[in-house]
Amino acid sequence: MSNKIENQKMNEEIVRELVRRFKHGEEKAYNELVNLYKQRIFNLVLKMVRNREDAMDLAQEAFVKAYHSLKDFREEASFSTWLYRIAVNLCLNFTQRDKFRSFILLETFKVLILTPLDFVMSLSIYLYVTPYF
Repeated sequence: MSNKIENQKMNEEIVRELVRRFKHGEEKAYNELVNLYKQRIFNLVLKMVRNREDAMDLAQEAFVKAYHSLKDFREEASFSTWLYRIAVNLCLNFTQRDKFRSFILLETFKVLILTPLDFVMSLSIYLYVTPYF
């Protein structure tokens, strides 16, 4: 048990050192961070969006967003917590957009399957004909 805790502390120290090196201009340090977390972030995102292609895109977007924000990372939380939060927020935003898109598609589909009478009734809502007399 103590061996696992020691490994975890050592990993946290390695991550802190990589963050410090990146903040001091060493770009390669970020590549090492990506290699450490890419599988975990992908798995997290895949569980949330349940689509492999979307998960790949969102995981990449999380790393890009983290890259641009890492210089401002205050280290009040661990790097992994911060990175996970970025990924989760992206997934939540994505699923909200996806639900909205699904709603629009469903409403469009409903219009396409209207009976002629329903179609005429729906047109009367949108059209206002003024008499010419």
